[in-house]
Amino acid sequence: NLALHVGVDCYYFIDDNFIELSKDYPNDGEIKMLADLTTKDHLALFSAVITTSSQLRDYFLREKLHENVILLEPSINPSVIKEPQGRDSAVLTVAFIGGAFRNEPLSSCVLPALQRLSRNVKLRFCCPEDSAELIRKFESPALKIIGIPRNLSLDATLNSYSGYEVDIQIHCGNETNNNIYKTKNALINAVQLGAALIASACEPYTTFSGDEHCYIVARNTEEDWYSALSELALDARKRESMCRKACEYCLNRYG
Repeated sequence: NLALHVGVDCYYFIDDNFIELSKDYPNDGEIKMLADLTTKDHLALFSAVITTSSQLRDYFLREKLHENVILLEPSINPSVIKEPQGRDSAVLTVAFIGGAFRNEPLSSCVLPALQRLSRNVKLRFCCPEDSAELIRKFESPALKIIGIPRNLSLDATLNSYSGYEVDIQIHCGNETNNNIYKTKNALINAVQLGAALIASACEPYTTFSGDEHCYIVARNTEEDWYSALSELALDARKRESMCRKACEYCLNRYG
């Protein structure tokens, strides 16, 4: 408010459609508050709105929420891209970096599939500390759960995961009205970790634009996740090939 009062240009940066999210989560007070602020009158205080996807930009323009909407897509940092392992190892590392709102498909589909996979492959599963405490029941001598502290810095977060030599990154989630407005940031994260990506078969990962062979999608069933995880876990060459295709795509698309 002070910056606006003294005439400093202020920009409203947004990477979710909170109006649509409030329909998905009607009982979430924080989302409702942000949805209530997504109005023409409130946004008129800002010089422009900055969105991370073209779909979100088009929504703001279509709904006439602001006349100046800037598209600022995610970008990849080539200097921190980790080389994919592309080799068989005694322990396979699977990573989950998502928010707590993704815990439902994580615990109902992904972890049971990893439990089954651990009968054939020794695994360690890296995930945020708060998620780790909720899923300790899945831990076994063949499936070690490693909690990673949450950090508001994406670079610091990726650096924490990178130390565990991640082979596969999972990005699970449910269908929501907001999904079409999201970016494929998980693919960028996977490339920077040198990991192969498996995502839930939801938007935006079910719409391809030259990245058909850069990641795998799995429907949110234990069987589908088990199939996708097995496909990559048991084939180091496929993981490496997928990683290299994803890297080439992301450097061209998000460079």
